[in-house]
Amino acid sequence: MKPASLTGRSVVVIGAASGIGAATARALVRAGARVALADLAELTLPDSERVLGMRADVTRTETLDALRDAAIGAFGSIDAVINCAGVIAPGPVDRLPVEAVHRQINVNVLGTVLVTRTFLPYFRQQGRGHLIHVGSLGGIVPLAGEATYSATKFAVRTQGHRNLGVRSLPRLDRHPPAGHRGDSTRLAVLLLECAARPRGRRRGDPGHHAAAAPRGGGSLGTRPAGQAARLVACATTPVVPVAPTLGRGTT
Repeated sequence: MKPASLTGRSVVVIGAASGIGAATARALVRAGARVALADLAELTLPDSERVLGMRADVTRTETLDALRDAAIGAFGSIDAVINCAGVIAPGPVDRLPVEAVHRQINVNVLGTVLVTRTFLPYFRQQGRGHLIHVGSLGGIVPLAGEATYSATKFAVRTQGHRNLGVRSLPRLDRHPPAGHRGDSTRLAVLLLECAARPRGRRRGDPGHHAAAAPRGGGSLGTRPAGQAARLVACATTPVVPVAPTLGRGTT
């Protein structure tokens, strides 16, 4: 899938050092967007006139505030935020270290909440914008040996508010985030497509805001590159104003 031009658009990608986040960042740059990239790990895209790289921890509000302010300072405004940050620690609940449970909850749940709290007020004030959180099939169908991870990704799904322009998208690849392989570019294309389309429509409708597909199946395949392309396509349709029913949206 070839994304439309994103020239003039500004997009923040969180969790951009590897996997889906890195593939999404590359696809955005190819499509002409200005991107602010954030991660705790080293970023793969060097800074340039259209690329701003920062270290950010989704569990710390001050680093997210700094990311938001830096992106606005560099590009003038933000059109979309794509949150790809996520961690997994497989293992039986009775043998999984408590520290691993805390980390998954902190990054996958608290991180999602803090990203929303950081960028949603800005989009409300601006009157437009798209906020996309990458979820997992584990948030829909519990996965064996991944009870904690599945619980955290179900929590991510609850952050999808149609009336707020906030969406949660299941990952398309069967492989979990850090330390696993998958075709992140496919999901990146999906994310861009979602950020570009008007909110509140069902998939297949001309004005559909976010198209979501479960990971592990379907015609999109399971490779990161194809996933990234769909994420990028989400940012190509004109952004609609934030609805006046803010705070009353449901998934």
